[in-house]
Amino acid sequence: MLKFLFAFTHLHRWLMLCLFFIVQMAAFALPCPFCHSENAEGAKLCRLCLRAITWPAKPARSHSADVIIRTGSDAFIHGPDEAILPMRPMCKNTSDNRIGPLGSFSAPTGFRYLIKFDIPAAFHDARRHLEDFKITRAILVLHLVDESEIGIAHEDARDDVPIVVFPLARPFAGVADELARHRETDLVNWYQADPWIRWKHQGGDFVLEPSARAVLPRRGGSEIAIDVTAIMKWRFDQNTKSARWDDPGMILMRDPNVERHCQFRSIYGFQAAPDPIPIGSELQIRSPELYLE
Repeated sequence: MLKFLFAFTHLHRWLMLCLFFIVQMAAFALPCPFCHSENAEGAKLCRLCLRAITWPAKPARSHSADVIIRTGSDAFIHGPDEAILPMRPMCKNTSDNRIGPLGSFSAPTGFRYLIKFDIPAAFHDARRHLEDFKITRAILVLHLVDESEIGIAHEDARDDVPIVVFPLARPFAGVADELARHRETDLVNWYQADPWIRWKHQGGDFVLEPSARAVLPRRGGSEIAIDVTAIMKWRFDQNTKSARWDDPGMILMRDPNVERHCQFRSIYGFQAAPDPIPIGSELQIRSPELYLE
């Protein structure tokens, strides 16, 4: 009986040791592409060489800021007068493509872009307290599509495209990743914020002030930096008063107060973000970014 108990205890210890090593291997299963050391799943920096190894920490930021936000949800929507996009028949009213139009073709503000950044998650990763943060500057960075790279060079606007940014007044059901690309019935469109709630005003419910303005150049792919400091200050002040974070996001459209041709440029959305799997070489950022100081 004693021999049996001894053997059982020995076997139990051996199994527990094996389980410990399995758990350890599972916990450190993310290889660093630079020094090849193992890191915990979900790690953004390598524990040995301290290099950024996963999105959204990698690649390095291109602007100086206290907090950088590179994740969130978005959607391209367009009105009934823009039902047939020139050269883009795959674009639907609940568009969830990695590339979408911003501006207009027939209607004054027919192509609109809705975006919501995951600000609380970014503050958590940056180890900053959201409720104590005082904004001095906020920059929204968009990346234009170089149409010559995708074979639609003649889609370039006839003129620069003036755009305006407003804070949304109602949340919307957007797309955050590739897994949701085909759920078109569950997305925002021109008439509804989500499948159950209609916009009070078709095309999106937003606040007219504060706002921000910028101009998309008529040709080429480039990075556009939009100063949205007034919008983000207003949003942070609203949340301070309510004692909880509530941010429906922003809506971008052609500025109807500027006399220009009705044209549009294509921009990259969140689905153009780099793959979260670590890559040794540097990556090119094409998805939207928000820099807060």
